[in-house]
Amino acid sequence: MNHFKRYLNDYLPERFLAHLMAIDHYLNGESTIRLLRRVCQKGKVALDVGANIGTYTYFLSRHASEVYAYEPNPELADRLYRSHLGFSVSILM
Repeated sequence: MNHFKRYLNDYLPERFLAHLMAIDHYLNGESTIRLLRRVCQKGKVALDVGANIGTYTYFLSRHASEVYAYEPNPELADRLYRSHLGFSVSILM
């Protein structure tokens, strides 16, 4: 399985990988993601503090009009920026 993940990381665009990881977290672990549609209002701004790889940022961007994601780790913030291009997301470091 490790070879498969390495292959995906080497050949798929980061934005697509972010989509796959978010779906994996939704289905296999991050159960609180399912609550976002109830607590995040359409047309409002959302804030993701400690955004890490952007799983919550990904789903917040589907419910809010705009998302501000704060990630203090420069490497993770850069990855987050590259993977969420095109969304209404502002990455803050």
